[in-house]
Amino acid sequence: MKTTVVCESSQSYTVQNTDYILLVEGSGERTINLPAISGQLGRILIIKDSAGNSAGGSDDIILDGNGSETIDGQTTKPMRNDYKSMTIVCGPDEWHRISEFTSN
Repeated sequence: MKTTVVCESSQSYTVQNTDYILLVEGSGERTINLPAISGQLGRILIIKDSAGNSAGGSDDIILDGNGSETIDGQTTKPMRNDYKSMTIVCGPDEWHRISEFTSN
């Protein structure tokens, strides 16, 4: 298991095979590109806004499915202020949010 820290403002990050927990720091809109569903069945990812900046607008953290693949039916899923952290699991057809944590 590896923990990845994404620190750059306004930068995108592509999830690697060894990533499990993503601690997203910094500010500015950041995109987390999810891997293709193929070969990921049952994989769990935890994404945490460790800087507390995902209040929407210019500081959003955006989860982006691979190509047209989806997260709970959406090709992109913003982590707004009600998503201080999000846990997702890869199902057979898409990524699914399995938990959210809303307080600091």
